[in-house]
Amino acid sequence: MRRTAMVVVLAAWATGCGERQGVRNGPLIENPAPRVARRQPVGAPKPVGSLVALEHQDPGPVDHLARVRGLEESGDLDAALAEARRAAFDRPRELAPVREAARLARLSGDSTGEKAALVALAKLRPTDARPPLRLARLLLEEGEARGALFEATIALHRDPELAEAYHLRARAELRLGMSEEAVRDFESAVILEPRHAHAFNNLGYALLLSGNPEAAIAPLERAAELAPHLAFVRNNLGLALERAGLLDQAREQLDAALALSPGHPKATSNLERVIEAIGSGEVLELPAEPSRGDQPSECAHNPLHLDTRTASSRGLLLGRRAAAEAPGCD
Repeated sequence: MRRTAMVVVLAAWATGCGERQGVRNGPLIENPAPRVARRQPVGAPKPVGSLVALEHQDPGPVDHLARVRGLEESGDLDAALAEARRAAFDRPRELAPVREAARLARLSGDSTGEKAALVALAKLRPTDARPPLRLARLLLEEGEARGALFEATIALHRDPELAEAYHLRARAELRLGMSEEAVRDFESAVILEPRHAHAFNNLGYALLLSGNPEAAIAPLERAAELAPHLAFVRNNLGLALERAGLLDQAREQLDAALALSPGHPKATSNLERVIEAIGSGEVLELPAEPSRGDQPSECAHNPLHLDTRTASSRGLLLGRRAAAEAPGCD
């Protein structure tokens, strides 16, 4: 049903814009075998039809793809996209026009057009994991977690060793509240791509969501090793160490976050709280499950980062009620 609804929306676009122109304590993961995706792939190739093709009549033979190049060089991306769609109408079973339509839609910021072209590419190339992978990313960026979950699973059926597909599916699962499934998929992502810093960061976050800060430390340490320039990773690691009761080490990581990004609001508030805890000698009683925030902040390549400022009824923090806040960006 989800994919059917998407096709209806994309078909409406096609008709409506036709005239547009180092890990501690042993290995991080015990299970070396990533899960095989569970969903079935889409059917056999079909003509792209109304999803991308722009119906037209030419008085004679016209090379619409040749027109694309000239229009793009002149900066008229809308007209170039329209020519690519006309080429798709003339050559409905060829990949080149649809690829051009996807590329030009992306360049022009036409998300609906790009999704239409990706759906068409997925039909023309039923074994290619790249179109559903890109579609999963677009849907995730637009807040369509269920659609992203489905498309990432399609990508995994086509290529079961695609680390980024596991990563995207895990991000979708996390947004849907499927923390255990997200942890497994993040684990598969880092097994397949051991230098994927953002997957390690998000694995640590998912473990924090599951109420296991001790287990979150190792993947966050690995993320910090792989991406030592990212302040939000240091902030996340500091939070995990704080929750595990390792206050001096937490302070070191939060100091490092602020050295990388002076004035970082989350690291600043977290550091103030940790310094207060160290000075008072009080034992922190932290809530087991951090809550998600509504707004994204400075996570540039899919990372999550955490804060501990919002109110909660689940525990006292130095005499104050608090819960961790994670921006809606992962």
